Amino acid sequence: MKDKIVSAPFIGSVRKYRKLLLSVLWVTFCLSFFIYLIKTGRIGYETNDDEFLALISSGVFGRIYAHTAYNNIIWGAIVAALSSLFPLHNWTILMYLGCILAAYIMLGIICIVLTKKNMIASVVLPLIFVMSTFRTLIIKMNYSKTGAVLLGTGIIVLIATLDTDDYKNKGLKIIRVLSYIMISVGSLVRAGTLMAIVPFFAILMLYILVKYRKDIKGRLFIFIGVSSSVLLLWLVGFIVYHADRGWSDYWKYRDVIVELYDYYGIPDYESHVEEYEELGINENDVALLVSWQHGDMEYFDTEKLSRLSDISKAERHVNVDGEYIEDVIQSVFNLAGEYTIVYVLLMLVVFVTFVGDPRIFVAALCAVGVCFGEIGYLIYKGRFPERSFMLVIIAALCTVIYLCVKGYADTELKFPGIVSLVLILLFGYFTLGFADIKEIEPFTIKNRDNVTLLESELMSHPDNLYVWDVLSFSDAVEGYASPFEHYSKNWMGNSIVTGGWMVGSPILDNVAKPFGGADNPYRLLAEDPNTYMVIEINNPIVDKSSVEQYIKDHYAPNATCKTVEVIGGFEILRFK
Repeated sequence: MKDKIVSAPFIGSVRKYRKLLLSVLWVTFCLSFFIYLIKTGRIGYETNDDEFLALISSGVFGRIYAHTAYNNIIWGAIVAALSSLFPLHNWTILMYLGCILAAYIMLGIICIVLTKKNMIASVVLPLIFVMSTFRTLIIKMNYSKTGAVLLGTGIIVLIATLDTDDYKNKGLKIIRVLSYIMISVGSLVRAGTLMAIVPFFAILMLYILVKYRKDIKGRLFIFIGVSSSVLLLWLVGFIVYHADRGWSDYWKYRDVIVELYDYYGIPDYESHVEEYEELGINENDVALLVSWQHGDMEYFDTEKLSRLSDISKAERHVNVDGEYIEDVIQSVFNLAGEYTIVYVLLMLVVFVTFVGDPRIFVAALCAVGVCFGEIGYLIYKGRFPERSFMLVIIAALCTVIYLCVKGYADTELKFPGIVSLVLILLFGYFTLGFADIKEIEPFTIKNRDNVTLLESELMSHPDNLYVWDVLSFSDAVEGYASPFEHYSKNWMGNSIVTGGWMVGSPILDNVAKPFGGADNPYRLLAEDPNTYMVIEINNPIVDKSSVEQYIKDHYAPNATCKTVEVIGGFEILRFK
């Protein structure tokens, strides 16, 4: 009897504060999980793009730049300011971690707050989200996916504050401000991500419009206000970049490079000999282009590379037939097989079917339809890197999880729903991360000592210009520091690269101005006595004999390649 008297108030207190307790537990879980991943070194970049972004804002190229090209200028200014004030850490990766952690925490809390009866779903669903995405977001970091998770989570938090009759409540207004901050920061990380997120935002907006059609004016005003504010942030970045002639010209060149390399590809030489001869491009030139050596902007200018892109694009359009469409569809299914997060997305839609609200079911189906539509379009365009697909899938997953939580917010979970939820959780455990997390290789610094020697050599000769092929440059950077370490300022203040999206930027042009400019590193290699090339030994893609032949064909017929020095796994070459 005594136990019953004591336990009754205790149970009542637990029920009264269970949302607060669950929220505290969720925040503790997220923080503990992040600390575990950081302590065990299981954090790194997916591609060298983010490494280069970190280099730009760290002052590696002579000064700290806010112009990180792919990020909004406001984001670049924040990272540059932190790098300047506290030059001890890699602020790019720390900011990514902060964005992802904020998204995970807010998703869990909003699920808990929304739920009134079915508290199981309020915890399990955000847990499934973390399990489904932590590998691609944290272990293989990328700015596009980071922007997507913050945008997607911010949008569903915004929708949650409007998906109630009491949407003008002061508490909800505070949460709405937080959601706006998340949406804004997500758009700053990468503005291009907005294009993939907007359709999912439109689905949720339509869901709200249908549900509250009799009281829609205030909600519509908020939608318009948020959209306009994000557009204004984008406009600021656009104006800042395009007001500068150097950056404006860079964007034209970069857009052609992205189209050529990321979508359509370099046309096959044997199949297009006549077109290449018409453009004055020989077979060795094509070999350099294929290995990302397009940095001779006098020879491979915007117009010429645009012509190559048009050739590849026309070839793709000619081949669009039933067989090609079938290949696109098959590629989508292959993607689903490769990334099990897609299965989780589809299983969540099955989970939604037990809700009974047709509006939620239709919205979930639309989200999945948009997801596969965007993926199909990307494959059709020729783009297949994981980061492009994952940002779309993450946005769809955010949308469907919100619809799941909203569908079960006021109802007890019935047996079919419980079975569905348990199956998804088990599936996630065994396939998406926790079951085999110990097998993930921690980030390793490949050759810090060798690259440190190379750094010393380059910095001890400030009157020399060092030309890198982009792959050797990337390997040197990756092998030099852990993801959290700040790169030594100015250690590549006399280095430029011959390929990649930084070619043509005012950053590299500022480095090479004393030597004649960065638009033609091969002419400098042939004519300037203080210009050298750095190449990784035994690089399977870049062949120094191809570079020598290119210089002979275009600038110095009698040029020969000589190894000046070998430092670790890198050669310093002279072409004279």
